[in-house]
Amino acid sequence: MNRGVGVLTVAALLLTAGCGGKYGYAGPSDYIAEVYAMPGGGHFVLPDSPTARSNGRRSSAKMMPGPPGPEVTVTAPAGPPSTVVGPVGPAGPAGPAGKPGSAGAEGPVGPAGPLGPAGSPGPAGPLGPPGPTGAPGKTSWVPAENIHFAAASTKMLAHGTDKLERLVTWLAANPSVQVGLDGHAAEAQAEERALAPNRVQVVRAVLVERGIDARRIHVGDFGERQPVCTVSTEQCRSLNRRIEVLFTTRQL
Repeated sequence: MNRGVGVLTVAALLLTAGCGGKYGYAGPSDYIAEVYAMPGGGHFVLPDSPTARSNGRRSSAKMMPGPPGPEVTVTAPAGPPSTVVGPVGPAGPAGPAGKPGSAGAEGPVGPAGPLGPAGSPGPAGPLGPPGPTGAPGKTSWVPAENIHFAAASTKMLAHGTDKLERLVTWLAANPSVQVGLDGHAAEAQAEERALAPNRVQVVRAVLVERGIDARRIHVGDFGERQPVCTVSTEQCRSLNRRIEVLFTTRQL
C-alpha cells in the first residue's frame, strides 16, 4: 500500500466513524492515531489528529522501524603523496649526560711490550757455602839463579855465597814466594850426578840458616833437564855442576 492509498483509507474510516469513532482495532480509549503504511514494511504514526485534540485525548507520534538497510562504506580517494621536503632546522642544545653503563667483560691479554732499560744492580747476596777442594794444580816455576860447586865436592864456589846472600834478602822481602831447588850435573861424569842431591841440601841449609821458612823451600826436578853447555871441556862441565834456584808465586 502506498502513502496515497493509506491516507484515503484513513480518511474514509474517519468519515464513517466520526470524530469519536475508532478504526483499525479496539485500541485504548485515550489514544487516537493516524497510521500510514511506508514502503519497505515500515509504518509512520502521525501526530495527534484534530478529532483527538477536540475530545481532550492524547496521541503519540512515533516511527516504527522497518528492517535495517544495507551498510554503505564510503572511502575517500587518497591524494597524491607529497614530495616537498622542508629545510633541516638547526640542531637543538645537547641534552644532559646519561648514566654510565655497566662495565663490560674483560678483554684478552695483549702481546708483551718491549723490554725496558736494565735497572741498576741490586746489593750482593750472602756468600754461599765453600765448594769442595779441587785437585792440586801444577806449579809454574821460574829460574832465578844458579849456584855452582867445585868438581867432585859439595863445596860452593866463592861467587855462590854472594848469590845466596842476595837471594835471602829478596825472599825475606817477598814472603809469599815459594823456592825450588833442582840439582844438575855434568852428564859424562856419573859421580857428579850422585853428588847433586847432597849439593841441594847444602843450599837448603844456608837458606834456612839465613831465616827462610823451611816450608817455603821445595826440592825436586822443577826445571828442564838439559845441560847448560855441551862442549867437552872442563869449563863447560863446571857450568853444568850447579844447583838451579827457582821460584813461584802462584799455582796453575
